[in-house]
Amino acid sequence: MEVYKVIGCEMKNKGVTQTWVVNEANALDKSLNLTNNKLSAILSGKRKIAGEEFIALCRVLGLETHNFISKEKNASKAS
Repeated sequence: MEVYKVIGCEMKNKGVTQTWVVNEANALDKSLNLTNNKLSAILSGKRKIAGEEFIALCRVLGLETHNFISKEKNASKAS
């Protein structure tokens, strides 16, 4: 599963809005300058996620590397 799909799924599971995620991510890293438009483009797969954005989004959503690996393995098994 692509990174943006895992992040979107986690946002949905936690019931958080894009605005909340953007505000929390920017609070963690003032230089991030993440916007709702940027996050929307990331979540739709239209924009690649930068490393700093990935780290901030993972921290905000409580995601770790294994969240992405295990979801990828599960997606492969379902194919």
